[in-house]
Amino acid sequence: MLVSTKKFSAETKDNSYFDFKVEANILRVDFYDVSYLEDGEFESKLKISKEFDFTIFFEPYKSFEIYFTEVFTKLSEPYNKPITRDGLYMYKDYYRLENTEEPAFIIYFHETIGQHLIICNSKPVKTECVDKEYIGKRTSEIILDNFPEYGIHLRGRDARRKMLMSVDPNDSLSGLEAQVDILTKIVIAFMEEFPDEFSKIKKEIFFLNRFIEANSKTSLLNIKTAEKCIEEMSKQKTLIRNTQKKYYEEK
Repeated sequence: MLVSTKKFSAETKDNSYFDFKVEANILRVDFYDVSYLEDGEFESKLKISKEFDFTIFFEPYKSFEIYFTEVFTKLSEPYNKPITRDGLYMYKDYYRLENTEEPAFIIYFHETIGQHLIICNSKPVKTECVDKEYIGKRTSEIILDNFPEYGIHLRGRDARRKMLMSVDPNDSLSGLEAQVDILTKIVIAFMEEFPDEFSKIKKEIFFLNRFIEANSKTSLLNIKTAEKCIEEMSKQKTLIRNTQKKYYEEK
């Protein structure tokens, strides 16, 4: 089934459109540029044509995005990304990926390869191949309208999204760094209590002296006390555990 937020219309002077066809689990996608003549007629020029074999990337209850590439001259391969209720997508910029581009269209598979939706929000779609037209609907709402049982999977993804959004990955990375530096300091201090054995290990592991020297110069403990590091690490890990607990209760 193909759904769209807008059917192609010459009356509104749409300058491009998609044409989708599915046969034997092969999706053929044609993208046209449109130019208008003085008499009001228009001409369509094929700009992109590509086929997608559903059998290659089918997974139940998964959605796949396809993007325009190379200045709207090609289409990307399918890219799996979860759909959530609070918004169309995960907020990628929060994770410093700096990508806010919208997909050209989305393919959603339900239980079987034959139960699928092709959702096109980016460009108009040729009227003849649109089964349903949605105005102002989010992707999650369109999927739920056609497959109400998808709500079970959506709740889990909503909960996961909220969990990820409540934890700053930079704080988590800082906490892990502090933990590693403290453990390194403890291990080195312990081994120094056994100088003969430690000397033997240093000879066997040729890079150990360089590691110890690099760690002493770059350790987080050079700018923060161990007490402060432990306090921040404990605070961050407690936040993560509490967030995970809430996630497993909600999913």
